[in-house]
Amino acid sequence: MEYGLNGQLVKTPTVLATRSRVEAVPAEVTSKWHENKLVSTIDVLVPGESDTRHYIETISISAEGILAVRIQRVGSSDSRTLFYKKSK
Repeated sequence: MEYGLNGQLVKTPTVLATRSRVEAVPAEVTSKWHENKLVSTIDVLVPGESDTRHYIETISISAEGILAVRIQRVGSSDSRTLFYKKSK
């Protein structure tokens, strides 16, 4: 996925994983820096669905160097946070 870092809209493919397959689908991403976090609004058009899915993704890095990526589906309690630590 591609991110614009100053609020501009970027049309980019993103990966959608379902129980039966993984596929690239069209997405529109708008990102802005909010303090030390990159906050993105991601709109995904899933083939076969009439409504666009809306997500908020927040990317941050701690003082210890741990990268956190949190994604929340708007209007749902569905939320995931992935943590990445650089190996030595």
